[in-house]
Amino acid sequence: MLLAFTWLPAMAANADDGYPDGYPKMGKSDESISGEQIRSTRGNIHTTLFPLYTQGGDKPDQHAYCIELDVSARYDIGMKVGDWDSFPGNNEFKKDKDVREKVAWIVFNSHPNVDLDSVIEATGIDGLTEKEAIAGTQAAIWTFTEKNFEFKGLTSNDKAAEKRVQALVDYLTGDANTGQAESQKPYIKANASDETGVAGSLVGPITFEASASTVEVQVTGDYPLVDENGEEVDLKKVPTGTELYIDVPEDAEAGEATVSSSISGEQLSGMLVTNAKKDQRTQTLMISRSEQVDVKAEATVKWDKAPAKPEIGTTASDKEDGDQFLPESGPATVVDVVDYKGLTPGKEYEITGELVIRDGSEEGKPTGITSSTKFTPEAADGSVELTFEVPEGELHGEVIVVFETLKLDGKEVATHADIEDENQTVYRPKIETDAYDLSDKDQELAHEGGTLRDDVAYSGLQVGQTYVLRGELMDKETGESTGIEASTEFVAEESSGIASLDFEVPADYAGDTLVAFEKLYFVKAEAEDEIGTQDEGEMPIPATPEEILIATHEDIDDARQTVTVDEKPEETVPPTTPEESETPTPKPSETPDETTPAGEQPEKPAKPDTEGGLAQTGESFPVLPLGIGIALLLAGSIALMIRSRKQAAE
Repeated sequence: MLLAFTWLPAMAANADDGYPDGYPKMGKSDESISGEQIRSTRGNIHTTLFPLYTQGGDKPDQHAYCIELDVSARYDIGMKVGDWDSFPGNNEFKKDKDVREKVAWIVFNSHPNVDLDSVIEATGIDGLTEKEAIAGTQAAIWTFTEKNFEFKGLTSNDKAAEKRVQALVDYLTGDANTGQAESQKPYIKANASDETGVAGSLVGPITFEASASTVEVQVTGDYPLVDENGEEVDLKKVPTGTELYIDVPEDAEAGEATVSSSISGEQLSGMLVTNAKKDQRTQTLMISRSEQVDVKAEATVKWDKAPAKPEIGTTASDKEDGDQFLPESGPATVVDVVDYKGLTPGKEYEITGELVIRDGSEEGKPTGITSSTKFTPEAADGSVELTFEVPEGELHGEVIVVFETLKLDGKEVATHADIEDENQTVYRPKIETDAYDLSDKDQELAHEGGTLRDDVAYSGLQVGQTYVLRGELMDKETGESTGIEASTEFVAEESSGIASLDFEVPADYAGDTLVAFEKLYFVKAEAEDEIGTQDEGEMPIPATPEEILIATHEDIDDARQTVTVDEKPEETVPPTTPEESETPTPKPSETPDETTPAGEQPEKPAKPDTEGGLAQTGESFPVLPLGIGIALLLAGSIALMIRSRKQAAE
């Protein structure tokens, strides 16, 4: 039989094999420890831990399991040490390196090399006894070494014990068993990237491979060791197999850092022990030897000084005329000139952008209208254009901001997304109107005329700028202008609001239907360039503001823009009494009118022309005849009153 048993501590060497003279040797049979009897495909078998002395003493310092079923045990005989290749048997241990390592792993990780409580904790098998542990461990070893061996249960028919033993066999032969090398010692290895990093980033990665799950690490330099998320790690417990980095600040000069670690531990060597006499075939035992060793590893990473950080700034405008106001109708094109600084010449970059509506939030409301382009700069500083196509009928009345992102190798290196940046902003103004009689707020004017107010609701304006709103009243029937105009100038305090126009309608439009047309202008102050030649010290000639048309509302059929003037009522002549006829009152109209032929009605006064202001009507009225007429009228009235009182007294 081949026996496997627990490792022993390092000891003084008094012989060539490192053990005292006469050792190791097999102990006596009564020093064995029995386990449960098992049932198997090879019959019913007693399981036993065999005694071994590796040095002097009154009891064995090792106990081992039987691996080879076909060889009987011999007690109280001398043994000799050899490596795994010295195994004299002919089972799977002889042929298969994986089997050897699996068996060694069982020896190092099972009872009695590991105390019973530790086995229970590792396996989760509550209630496991020592006899059950011996039976399960022995069965697991034979499962690897013997070709036709399979555990079938216990001869005791104790179902609970049988279940525990089966669970232990499954654990020792399952995924947990990763094998144990013939010679094993602490090891550590450090790996680092060969690429030079850049200040302002995580430089690395650095990884440690070791026989321990964590190692203590030392780092040269002033910068911390962090994980891939930038979180600083505990240098006393750095996890192995984890990517680590040096967090180098952006303002750091070019440099390097060395990361090192060392661990101490036992070097374990698995050795075979066979009988000393060549003519006696007996069990071969596996033992282990240990000694304390130290191992270390280190790795160095380097970085360059950070180049100038890429920056981008943009200027958005309307492609049609280069200003910041998009046309009020039809499709529109926004041109966004992106100025960049600090790029690496010869590298391909990608700039992407999206139109965003300024809605009061910091991030704005995305429109889904995007643009992108790739370019390779020839110099660190320069510019590139993005164009955005705005479909017809979209974004009217909106304030639109362009957001941009610059990428290198798919990684974002710069952004420009300031919702309040006027340089990134374009406008698409919109106006809507409501016209009404100022006196009673309805849409009918009295026949004698009055004030027509037109409330113009605007949106999509640039705050803080000056605007002029101009309007005129149109005759709906003819579609021609009445010449009645109004205008107002205002400064937009918000991008949306209301400005009002007041039209003074004279009495000449009774029965007409009037429609208000409006135009909104942006007042652009020209640069204060000097005009002509001026002497030194003179003030420059003031600039003339330019009005730029940005929105109109001219719909002859828009009911909200329409006001109707009432028809003039027909005049009624009151009946004349006999008394009133005796003293006729002179009529001012008896004075001949040179412009109106006798028997004809005067024409309707002319309406104001379309060029501005109300039209002039007729010539100057003669003052003297009017005064005489009024005097005669008063005299007649007084005479009539005196006569009436006299008749009343009689």
